[in-house]
Amino acid sequence: MAGGQYSSWADVFQSIQETELVQRHGHNWALQIKYDLTDDLTSDQRQNGWKIYQSSSFGRFTCSNCHHVWNSARVSLTFHYCLINSEGGEVYLRTYRQKCRSCSSDTLLTAEFEQDKMDDVLMRLANKIRKNCYNEVISTNANINLFLSKKTKPHEASLCEACMLGKCNRDADIY
Repeated sequence: MAGGQYSSWADVFQSIQETELVQRHGHNWALQIKYDLTDDLTSDQRQNGWKIYQSSSFGRFTCSNCHHVWNSARVSLTFHYCLINSEGGEVYLRTYRQKCRSCSSDTLLTAEFEQDKMDDVLMRLANKIRKNCYNEVISTNANINLFLSKKTKPHEASLCEACMLGKCNRDADIY
């Protein structure tokens, strides 16, 4: 099941980058999932043009041990991106995982995301790429959905991989 999720992120990104990056700038971009991605860049990476975008999104988890299912409004995401050469760029994505509260397993589980949530996050990423790699002026209203605050259950930091690593994006906007 997790393998399908990876291709879904890549498929959604492929579609968005075709209209937002290829048609505008003639560059192809590729997205890869990397679980060892950090929230920091080395000075060499920064000098070579790498940038970071952090976000959060709604996701659904299913425990592989007890089959408990839960939603999280704050699944942390980290992207590294860079225009590599005159032909295109690279994007790396890390989706932070969570542990199950019901069975107390130490297994870190990967969220599944609905396509509209991936669309929203990846469109914001494409806007960051257009602004930071191509110096486009992006309207603050560009492709922003109306955000309505919803009450959700308290964030359980002891079960959140990003919190355990001190990297949780609890304060990042969710659209």
